[in-house]
Amino acid sequence: MKYVKDPRVDVYIRAFPEWAQAICQQVRDLVHAADPEVQETIKRTRQPYFVLAGNVCALLVAKDHVNVFLYDGGIVPDPRGIITGGHGNKTARTVAIREGEEPDAAGLTAMFRQIIANNRAGGWRKRKPASAPQTKVAGLLDALRTDPELAPIVRDFEARTRVAGGRTFGKNGLKIDGKLFALFTQSTLVVKLPKERVAALIARGTGQAFDPGHGRLMKEWLTVTSAKASWVVLAKEASEFVGGASISPTASRPAARSVRAPRATPRSRRRRS
Repeated sequence: MKYVKDPRVDVYIRAFPEWAQAICQQVRDLVHAADPEVQETIKRTRQPYFVLAGNVCALLVAKDHVNVFLYDGGIVPDPRGIITGGHGNKTARTVAIREGEEPDAAGLTAMFRQIIANNRAGGWRKRKPASAPQTKVAGLLDALRTDPELAPIVRDFEARTRVAGGRTFGKNGLKIDGKLFALFTQSTLVVKLPKERVAALIARGTGQAFDPGHGRLMKEWLTVTSAKASWVVLAKEASEFVGGASISPTASRPAARSVRAPRATPRSRRRRS
């Protein structure tokens, strides 16, 4: 398709290997196809941005993947589960497209169009819901509060979220014995489970491996993307896993009784008569 190109974006794209160039060009075509009024520019010295009444997306090439930053304020639905990182970021989320992968054209196009619609309506900051807990998060907390063992964890979470402070990993999460087992990233639940269990849930379509940013996956953390998944069940499973893991193997087992081996008695010598 034809659109006005910024030559500086061409320079940025041509500096990388062919696989990265191909991904960048595909994303570039998709965002222009989403709305013919999208414009290209360079921000942060050399990074390509695509804008229309505000930022829509940006490109950043890494060693083995291309990051597509979506400036949606974390409120645009992601029914195809293409978001891979930045779940807790209040400005932009990330779609990491790795070498050998194809961009999800349908998923990206739908999100581009919604971001543009939000920008034209005044931006995601005006459309973003109030900072009160999301309905699903509130429902999960209510369910956990009914469990005598988990109720103190909910109270601790609510106390921490009332305290102002910087953004740190796990601040917006549930902890057992001081260890994080679940966290909320915008309207999404992320839970810690054994990596084999995470792999099985990914294969089942329940979610995807959690990427806190920069395309590096955390294999023991699952981002729940399926609308059919029970947050309560997964959160309780995560609390049992992390709570159990915090107990040393020796502490959870009764000490084995030591059995003393019988003394070897020397053979008595026969007296010669």
